[in-house]
Order: sequence, then structure tokens, then C-alpha cells
Amino acid sequence: MQTGKSYKLFEFLDWTRRDIYVLIVLGVVPAVAYQAGNMKWLGIPWTVVALLGTATAFIVGFKNVQSYNRTWEARHIWGDIISSSRAWGAISRDYLDDATNQRSLSIATSPG
Repeated sequence: MQTGKSYKLFEFLDWTRRDIYVLIVLGVVPAVAYQAGNMKWLGIPWTVVALLGTATAFIVGFKNVQSYNRTWEARHIWGDIISSSRAWGAISRDYLDDATNQRSLSIATSPG
């Protein structure tokens, strides 16, 4: 997920141009076949369209909520890690009298 950079419309269009072409073909060919080719069997009742659209909206909505909840939980865990790290640093600095012991403790437990 990109959160720091903004993209222009033309960049999205450039990245998705193949998908756009495929979707245009998938949309135009049945419409022309229905109208000009007199293939009325291609027609779909509005009830089916509405039912599938509603089901799709629910599924997408639930997935969005789940993604947001996972992101929020990850931020919460990351904040706990940072808070614990700062507390450990303060404890190692404040409770040890010898500077070399403080430094060796903070170096031995630092990531990297």
C-alpha cells in the first residue's frame, strides 16, 4: 500500500490500459450482439443484476473493513513495540550507574 506519494490520473491510466481495453471489449461486444445481432438471449433480468450487485457491495464492504482493522491493529502493535523500546532504554539508562554497562546493555539489545 502506498500512502506517501500521490499519483496522477494519467499514471493510473497508463498502468491499467490493458485492463481498460479488455473491459471495453467485454462491454461492447455483448451490447452490439444484443442490439445489432438480435441475440435477445443475452438479456439478463434486472432482479439478477440487482441481487448480484448487492451481494458484491456487501463483500467489498466487509473486505474493506477487515483491511482497515488489520492496519489499525498493526499500528497499535507497532506503537506498543516503540513504547516498550523507549521504556527499556530509560530503564537501562536510569538504573545502571556504570556508563559502560549502560552502553553495552543498550547495544546488545538494539536491533540491527
